[in-house]
Amino acid sequence: MLAGAADHCGLIGDVVARGQAYAAAGASGLFVLIMNDIALIKQVCAQVPLPVNVMMHGTLPDRADLQTAGVARIS
Repeated sequence: MLAGAADHCGLIGDVVARGQAYAAAGASGLFVLIMNDIALIKQVCAQVPLPVNVMMHGTLPDRADLQTAGVARIS
């Protein structure tokens, strides 16, 4: 998910499917790299039954918005 936000929309289904598979395999969390669209972050948090961790970078939404979206941790 290192490309622009437009590309994230096309990959979100893959991210969710991977997160669900990780949960089924016993993972304890999902780390999502360089995603800055709050709507997509919220979608991942809502559809993946794991705590979601996002990576801090210059265009990441503010902490309050991330918390509201369901993010469990910011690295």
